[in-house]
Amino acid sequence: MQDFFKEKPNFKTAVDQLAMTQPQDSARVFIPGGDQIIGKGLERIMIAGEDIATVWADVKLTLEETGAPTVEALKAVEG
Repeated sequence: MQDFFKEKPNFKTAVDQLAMTQPQDSARVFIPGGDQIIGKGLERIMIAGEDIATVWADVKLTLEETGAPTVEALKAVEG
């Protein structure tokens, strides 16, 4: 493996960074379109320069509204 890393150092970089990875957050996984909702919020902050607190309040509300059916379905199953 060490020989492979010498030949292709980018692969070693990727392996070295695995320790810094984190699991995907629930909003992106369980809320339909959650990834896009969060991404649009980030675009509003980084590209449009909108106020962070205002944007995240909007994102939070949208995620809660969009995720409500999923939460209700889980409550029905899990009690």
